[in-house]
Amino acid sequence: MRRIFAGAILLLAAFFAFSALFTGSPERRALDKTRRDLKRQGFKIDLSQDDQFLTLQREWQQFDVLKDVPETISFYGAAEAGDCEQERKHYRTPGVPLKEWYASPRESWRLFARIAEVRTTFIRDSLQYERRVLATNCQHGLLTRGAIDRSTWSDMYALSGISDDSLFEVSFAWRSPHGGFVTIFLEPKEGLLGRAVEAEAWKRVIITALAVERFRLRHGSYPTELTRLVPEFLATAPIDFIDGKPLRYSTTPDGHFLLYSIGLDRVDDGGALAHVDEGLHSRFDPQNNRATGDLVWPLPATSAEVDAYFAGQTENKAIR
Repeated sequence: MRRIFAGAILLLAAFFAFSALFTGSPERRALDKTRRDLKRQGFKIDLSQDDQFLTLQREWQQFDVLKDVPETISFYGAAEAGDCEQERKHYRTPGVPLKEWYASPRESWRLFARIAEVRTTFIRDSLQYERRVLATNCQHGLLTRGAIDRSTWSDMYALSGISDDSLFEVSFAWRSPHGGFVTIFLEPKEGLLGRAVEAEAWKRVIITALAVERFRLRHGSYPTELTRLVPEFLATAPIDFIDGKPLRYSTTPDGHFLLYSIGLDRVDDGGALAHVDEGLHSRFDPQNNRATGDLVWPLPATSAEVDAYFAGQTENKAIR
């Protein structure tokens, strides 16, 4: 049970990692408060009491992951456009020293003309980039509002425009120092929308895992199938937010259970975890094929897996 609880705390941290995208926004402050409250509850939980699991389950059920995504995208779009305006306002054009005009008027004039050309190009490209950001932000805001009304990620991804990668790219050579908004926050699988969808899928896995633990406390063993949780522990059978099918679940010979969502790639990998290279800070890193793998509730390693892990560590040390 302690390992299961530790896994729950780990998932809490992973689930709220995407809240870092809300820096400076009201949504970020609300998420920070929710995270602090859940941490406090986690350290107080009594693993032998059903009402403690029920409290956590209700907290998760009340949390709406997707509701504020369109507003948050709009917030960042407006901030990016504001950055462009501020950069134009505070742009400083270097001057040509007076002694240079006396020493070489012709060269000084050429330098002055070049400086003026650079400034003009900067202002033009900045305005063009700002207009593109605002237009893309408006278009994607409409798409996102339509997407979050869908009941599954598969339905969202089927919407015209959501899976069109060209819609989320900025083709201009000039980029604001604060740039990257369009690709970081709007690309469907790798940006804010994808992270929010994955968080919603995790939320359903966590709620189901809590219900499974409550079933074990009351009946002495894990349910053989998730439909046995209804209606005593859940109002309806748990559904995977990714494809609208039941969450994948089975009991294991060693008395535990396997529970998972199929993940953003919409492919059932049989409960295979997404591979994360040790050197990368997040499974959302561009080099990390982040859209693959299932979202699996932590399962204690078997003795064979533990032995294989340490054997691999020993082999790696020998190679080094």
